[in-house]
Amino acid sequence: MFLPLLRLFQCFLLFGFCSSSSISYENLNIAIVSGYGKMPRNVQIELQRSLIWFKNAISVRKFEKSITSTELLNVYPKFSWINIQTAEKAQDLHVNSLEFAKLLEMSNFVILINRDIQKCQIDSELLANAKPLTPEGLNRPKFAIMNVCQNFQFSNFFDLFRHEILHALGFGLFIPFEDSIPNRYYNWWTPKGTQNVSQIFMDFSKRAKRVVSSHFNCSTIFGVEADGFKKNHLNEYIFGNELMTPNLESGQNYFSEISAAILEETYFGEKPWYKVNRKYTIEESQKYWYGKNFGCNFIKFSCWKFLETAGNKLTFPFCSINNERYCLITPTYKIRLSLKNCQQTFNHQTQITENGLKAFPGATFSNSIHRFCPIDKNFINIPKNHRIELC
Repeated sequence: MFLPLLRLFQCFLLFGFCSSSSISYENLNIAIVSGYGKMPRNVQIELQRSLIWFKNAISVRKFEKSITSTELLNVYPKFSWINIQTAEKAQDLHVNSLEFAKLLEMSNFVILINRDIQKCQIDSELLANAKPLTPEGLNRPKFAIMNVCQNFQFSNFFDLFRHEILHALGFGLFIPFEDSIPNRYYNWWTPKGTQNVSQIFMDFSKRAKRVVSSHFNCSTIFGVEADGFKKNHLNEYIFGNELMTPNLESGQNYFSEISAAILEETYFGEKPWYKVNRKYTIEESQKYWYGKNFGCNFIKFSCWKFLETAGNKLTFPFCSINNERYCLITPTYKIRLSLKNCQQTFNHQTQITENGLKAFPGATFSNSIHRFCPIDKNFINIPKNHRIELC
């Protein structure tokens, strides 16, 4: 038997099974520990907001013993003075101080801030990335590392930190003991012909599969599609503005029941590591409109097949003449959806999508993220407070 495999660490160690007879749960109390000081004030505020959200939204399996300064120094040894941010406050403390030890003792998950300048420079669009440190036995992670790039112009750090902290807890980063869902190979239809492409599916997603089936109104799906072979994220093209897709919107990104189910199913042993307070998923799931009732042609075949068979239904953000009956309404403006907003031109010659689709000749629509499908430009940076209604 082997330790849970982290996709990014690939470690193999022997362990014995742990007893789960006295497992209890408590609110997730996160401590963010940084040897680099505070981030800009607006970013630090959003970080604290996210910690408050996690404290209310997620419960975790309780450890028998509290986290200690000695444990932290074993994994984060090079700093003497540290900024520690909790849901309540942020302060600079010496690692050997009694107050620092007390704050760690009150926390049940610690995220260590790293500054990987080289990684940020290699990928200029990278905002942050996080991963848990390999847990002991069948226990949940106790520590994680988060790298935050110095790109502070992004306008939605609350969702960025929610996204990365879910990764820190293990979302999309563990390999299950049981076999994964086999890849599916199928023909992707376009106006220029068909191509053979693949679907790769998320692990820890048995319950989430039922949620996806209901959301898209397709009872014959094969699994919850991942965004590539690493299976770190939900598929961007399929799930759009769900919180756990790889590209966050500057507007609202929804923590839906899809991601909640995957998080709860991510564990080893007899009892779950995490429990989600459904008060915090119901509202966002209800607002999560992307792909709602799009049906099997969208989720199993192609956007073009979906648009061809959509009838009179709203297809936004994918362009169709049906959408011209609807208006996008925000607090400051109201506009009618129009096919004119779909005229985008990109250089597709070297682009290939995550499912193996190559840009077909003459494609003048969206880029590889949306599989070269016709996307309404209003979907890009759509405001948080919006709705789509008949005009």
